[in-house]
Amino acid sequence: ALEKLMDRDEKWKDYQLIVAAAPSTDIELYKRYLPENSRIQIVSGDTYSVLKQSSAAVISSGTASLEAAIIGTPQVVGYGFNPITYAIGIHFYHSKFFSLANLISDKLIFKELLQYECSAEALFEELKKITSAARATITAPFFGNNVEHVQSVSEAYKLAKNSNGTIELTGCPVYQPEKI
Repeated sequence: ALEKLMDRDEKWKDYQLIVAAAPSTDIELYKRYLPENSRIQIVSGDTYSVLKQSSAAVISSGTASLEAAIIGTPQVVGYGFNPITYAIGIHFYHSKFFSLANLISDKLIFKELLQYECSAEALFEELKKITSAARATITAPFFGNNVEHVQSVSEAYKLAKNSNGTIELTGCPVYQPEKI
């Protein structure tokens, strides 16, 4: 998804962009996709800290999406395949979801933008939705300020769903939206 983000670099001027590089991948590989004098930081070997401190993340589908969900980072999953692989694979893959968090929960918790849907514009629009002031107000109590220690995302969602005044984070019911 990195090259998709770079397509409209100016749109991201109000965001601090950090690439949490896979420790097994040479940082030079990431730098090849960045424009000269890019303000994007590359951090290697500290993915969990980056995710924990991020207000949102764009993540390629895989274990990173599950890790971000467990940490509690709102995310947009963006993934593009080789066009030939996609054309063949789409006929054999029959699940509703690609990201592990959505697959495990069997519902759409995090927006997935795949192949031709995964554009710089679409990623930007989805990030705007999950980082808006209203969304930050809604999710801050859930993601950042839990007063009860929980062992898993499923336990956290169960606590949130059963609490008075809690807004479900799946984009479904909003409790007393007029007060937001």
